[in-house]
Amino acid sequence: GGAKSWKSTYGISSSSLTRYHINNQKLVKDATLAKADMGLTSTFESFLEWGLSKYPAEKTGVILWNHGGALDGVCYDENFDDDSLLASEVSSALDTAFTNTKREEKLEFIGYDACLMAVQDIAEINSNYFNYMVASEESEAGEGWDYDSWLDDVYDNHDTETILKAICDGFVDDYERNYGSDYDNDQTLSVLDLSKMAQYKTAFEQLASNISTSVKSNSSSFNTLMKSVKNYGDLWMDSDRKSVV
Repeated sequence: GGAKSWKSTYGISSSSLTRYHINNQKLVKDATLAKADMGLTSTFESFLEWGLSKYPAEKTGVILWNHGGALDGVCYDENFDDDSLLASEVSSALDTAFTNTKREEKLEFIGYDACLMAVQDIAEINSNYFNYMVASEESEAGEGWDYDSWLDDVYDNHDTETILKAICDGFVDDYERNYGSDYDNDQTLSVLDLSKMAQYKTAFEQLASNISTSVKSNSSSFNTLMKSVKNYGDLWMDSDRKSVV
């Protein structure tokens, strides 16, 4: 779903929702459903419950592929006025799917093959359901992830961190091959260990509290800090990105 048309190579219809599994490197259709909005909680929930019930595994990854806008959502549906899944809707779908499938253990990872999704609030929400999160701090190139670079690691039963590292390295390497090394710094992709999010949140809020206290007691020092940050940002934007570390 989600697109007005699909590349004919794969024989995917745009007039309905279709679910597949892969067998011998080919798509095998499992189900055809009525067209539905990819930006609805219920659509995502239904997909999760189908996957968890029909294909149970020791380790499960969930990948959301499409445009991303951080807290404005992910997976914009061309057929339904670009409706998207907000972080709260992703959380609601996961919560209901866990309940309905009687799942208690966290899933292994959530991946956002989309722009701008490596956000603290999104990571905090996902820490309730996943062990890891893969996402980009910046905009992704239009082609998205290079799946060929890491799927063999899945089939070979490599550990999770090896697979997730391969996702990130493959994405950046593929971009460099396609666009040249002059632009390799434009692409970012990171793996977050979501078990650290509670500790991170405590530290971040303590930092914010310290800054607030400092501003109230000495506004001139805060102004100096802000000017330094702005000057660094301006310098970075005006310089050759390859020379910036």
